[in-house]
Order: sequence, then structure tokens, then C-alpha cells
Amino acid sequence: MAITVMIVEVDILNMKLLNDLLVVKGYDVVLHTGDVGAFEAICDQHPDLILMGLNLPGRASLTITAALKENNTLQHIPVIAIAEHPHQNDRRTWECDGLIAKPISINAFYETVSELIPAHLRTT
Repeated sequence: MAITVMIVEVDILNMKLLNDLLVVKGYDVVLHTGDVGAFEAICDQHPDLILMGLNLPGRASLTITAALKENNTLQHIPVIAIAEHPHQNDRRTWECDGLIAKPISINAFYETVSELIPAHLRTT
């Protein structure tokens, strides 16, 4: 069973990098650019993991993540924050399950993603 990761990001170059890092490891990737319709796309796709750029307009990242955590159907989906200044964007504030700092360390990226893949989807 393929693991699906949704990337919600406004920066196209960051999105491409994240996509490439995931695809090379065999993940199925769904891309969503920007905040408009992101929550609806998550509802439609039901990804196994979400990478949430914290650079969405206004506080859209916070709003989307909070809505996910309040939704009984979606609250189980882990959300990893992608932040340029992680000391300014504490993951608890954003209700995320993990944090990846920019610039992205490839090893740390893969480690964080692997840790947050739901246990029933992990391969042995």
C-alpha cells in the first residue's frame, strides 16, 4: 500500500524539492499550492501525512491545522510544519506533530517523515 503525503505550500521551489525528496523514496505525493481550498483538498484526498508550509498567507497554516485537529475524521493525520524560522514558529503553536526547518537537512527530513508515518503503514 502506497503512502500518500500532501504538501501544502506557496513556494513552488520548496514544493518541488519536497516532492522530489518524497517521490525518490516511493511516496505518492499530492500537491496543493496556497491556502485557498487546502482544507477541502485534504478532506477529498485523506492523505496519510501532511507537510504544511507555515508561510501561507496570514495565519492560514494555523487555521487549517486547527481545523484538521478538530475534525473527527481527519485529526489522526500527522502534520509536519515546514518553517523558515522555527524558533519563531513553535510547532505547538501551530498544533503540528513535527517540524522541519529550512534550509532542509535531507537526513533530518527523512527521519521526521519516517517517524510520523502512521505505524500501520510502515514497512518492516
